[in-house]
Amino acid sequence: MGDIEFNSAVITMQAVIEVPALTNDPAPPWPVAQTAPWSWLPLNAACTDEKIGLFVAALAARIEVPPPSDRDEVVDALLAEEPLSHFHPA
Repeated sequence: MGDIEFNSAVITMQAVIEVPALTNDPAPPWPVAQTAPWSWLPLNAACTDEKIGLFVAALAARIEVPPPSDRDEVVDALLAEEPLSHFHPA
């Protein structure tokens, strides 16, 4: 058997979502970060309330919730989804 060599490279994975182009019609009933559409939003413990709001708005944009809907109706609709999200490899 040959010798195995290891390098010191480290791969770090980061959970992200692609920011959708939100129409704000109607606007989400919670604070949402203003981020460029189609950019990447890292998801981690350092997310602000507004970034978490953007993440929830991105999820809610993929389901049908009749307007006007309040925060509780959106959360209930998200919880009823199964599966909530799909993994899409690049």
